Amino acid sequence: MALRFVHLSDIHFGQEKGDLIYIHDDVRERLLDDVEHLVRSLPGGTVDGIVVTGDLAFSGNVEEYETAGKFLDRLAAKVGCLRTAVQVIPGNHDIHRKSICKSSEWMLGEIAEKGEAVLDGFLVAEQDRDVLYGRLKHYRKFAEAYDCPLDGAGGIRATVR
Repeated sequence: MALRFVHLSDIHFGQEKGDLIYIHDDVRERLLDDVEHLVRSLPGGTVDGIVVTGDLAFSGNVEEYETAGKFLDRLAAKVGCLRTAVQVIPGNHDIHRKSICKSSEWMLGEIAEKGEAVLDGFLVAEQDRDVLYGRLKHYRKFAEAYDCPLDGAGGIRATVR
């Protein structure tokens, strides 16, 4: 049985400045129309889901995720898949940079310098995980609404539907 997905990446809601908001909105509206047209031309006229691989937001702010959520809900409706068939994965722009504290900077430096074993060590204690995942606080709330929670042990939890 073949599965069909719409795959998007690097949407960067929130990067608009000044007059560019109209340009970006126009491009996104055309994307919705183009994807809908393409999917309707497929046998069955629907897809099994939508996968967004990183950088939904530009700065990891709440407002960016609110806008992204409205867009993804509209996209799901246009391509005939359930909202629960949307899967999201974080990217580097999904980090809320203002939430990076000195302890998380130190932890990230240790991980970069010493590797995966240090990361695994930080993922053992809930308090350490909270520091590491604090940078993704707004993304996590957004992702949980699409049933794509980040696993507290360091992975992405797969949900069987």
